[in-house]
Amino acid sequence: MFSILKGKADVMVLAAEGNCSAARIQALLEQIAAEFNNPGPASIRLQVWQVRALLLLLVRVQLQSEMNSDEKTVGLTVRFRELVETHYAQHWPVERYAAELNLTESRLNRLSQKNFGKSAFGFIQERLLLEARRKLIYTSTSISQLAYELGFSDPAYFCRFFKKQVGMAPGTFRISSLR
Repeated sequence: MFSILKGKADVMVLAAEGNCSAARIQALLEQIAAEFNNPGPASIRLQVWQVRALLLLLVRVQLQSEMNSDEKTVGLTVRFRELVETHYAQHWPVERYAAELNLTESRLNRLSQKNFGKSAFGFIQERLLLEARRKLIYTSTSISQLAYELGFSDPAYFCRFFKKQVGMAPGTFRISSLR
């Protein structure tokens, strides 16, 4: 089946109430049907032009729908980034971020993968790790205190987390960054 919508859904749903495009599409369909049922001179040519007009209108509606969807996606992406920036040290689970954004976890993961190249969990962990590195490099705060500031209840768990992500212990990282 050929789709003018580039592999998108083969069905387009238009809300009839208050939708100028839906009314125009309906009118074009009625004109095509009337011409088909009561052919006149040059009927085929007229039908071809009416079908072309219909297809162009459908493409316009689809493009507008994609633009609206992209705007919503950008807004959700910005909001997710803001939430992570505000709450990364509270170690919110992905489901909490999803709930705050009125999304499912899988939708949030797709959004994160598309915009950040990693899962929502990976994006959150990356932000936490960035702050850990920053504090290790630019402050003289003890590693235990730093772990508590970053929301870890156990400094040993912070050290394991950091070593797993970076490949070296926090103390070793701090020393190597001084060089």
